[in-house]
Amino acid sequence: MATMKRFLASLLLFGLVLLAAAGPAAAAETLDVRAEINGRDIAGADSDSPIELDPTEAVPITITLRNAGNRTEDIRFVRLEGQALGLTFLTYDLGMRTSLAPGEETTFDAELDFFDLDEQATGYLGTSLRVYDAERLLLGQEDFVLDVKGRTTSTLGLFAFAVLGIAGFSITVLVLNTLRRRLASNRFVRGLQFAVAGAAVGVTLALGLAILRIDYANAEEWLPLMFLPTVIAFGIGYVAPGPLSLSIRDVREEEALQALAEEALIRRSGEQARATSTSVFIDVHPTSEPPVDSRAEEPARH
Repeated sequence: MATMKRFLASLLLFGLVLLAAAGPAAAAETLDVRAEINGRDIAGADSDSPIELDPTEAVPITITLRNAGNRTEDIRFVRLEGQALGLTFLTYDLGMRTSLAPGEETTFDAELDFFDLDEQATGYLGTSLRVYDAERLLLGQEDFVLDVKGRTTSTLGLFAFAVLGIAGFSITVLVLNTLRRRLASNRFVRGLQFAVAGAAVGVTLALGLAILRIDYANAEEWLPLMFLPTVIAFGIGYVAPGPLSLSIRDVREEEALQALAEEALIRRSGEQARATSTSVFIDVHPTSEPPVDSRAEEPARH
């Protein structure tokens, strides 16, 4: 039962990741997107040189759009979206009601206020600047990496600690059960138990790299990073020793039950012996006054 719950929990996690990764529908990208945040060009911002973002300060942004298509495009809004492990932790929409004819270019300046971002995330976020029309169709985008100066107790930080705790707990339980020979008897089930722990390790690695500002793992990188420990852990669980053979276990249980039965029998025999001796003692002591014969008391008749 516990194994099934863990398996369903892993399926739920994957489902949440897929739902979070789903976004507005995409059309043919016809806009060239250029932008600067805090005076930095986002085109060159990667995990080696991310754009630092302090949520406590106002952030200037300059967006330049050029229509590289052959038809007029109606622009409705620009979205700044930051993700970690496929989960969105930053969303900022800027309204931009304008139209661009083929070859036309426009520049838009604004000041962003991420007043609560430090409570949502910390470390590296894979970020994209996307432009949409009124039908929420993607017209153009540019991807880059932000270094958010958030708190360790942010939502992303607490999520990482929770996953780390799950990974540590799962590994500890599996190691103890392996040493005690209490793993599931079915090899495939044992593999699934270890695979869940391996997936938790992979998620912890992907989040840890970003939060510790070592590297940012995008979707093409964190999926293999999580898949590899999962497969390795499944293989370890598949070949891990199962419980003791049924014959040996049955013999040990039978011996234990036999010993308990003998002890109970001895205890019961002793109680019966004490009860018998007590009853005999009472029977061998008659009353001090012998019974009176009523005929002896009758007067003699003349």
